[in-house]
Amino acid sequence: AFLCPNLYNAVGYAFPTEYPWEMFTGMFLHGSPEFSIWITLAHLGFNLLLLLPFGILIEKIIGSLKFFRLTVYLWAVNAISFFIVAGKAGI
Repeated sequence: AFLCPNLYNAVGYAFPTEYPWEMFTGMFLHGSPEFSIWITLAHLGFNLLLLLPFGILIEKIIGSLKFFRLTVYLWAVNAISFFIVAGKAGI
């Protein structure tokens, strides 16, 4: 049994945030909260698997430290821009 019946609501972006981990997991999960848990998990898994080959390639080119900094920067920009847009849209 899951702690949250709808995985999307537990790990996707929501405004205002209900769970603290949404700031980290929302970057990888986007779509529709009406999807079943299996579609949600498949979507999340596909996003993470797609990140793997591109991440390895970029990391080889720019190095691990720059790749880590880039990842943190993009996560922050993604989270901040979502909350700005969601706040203005009244989501």
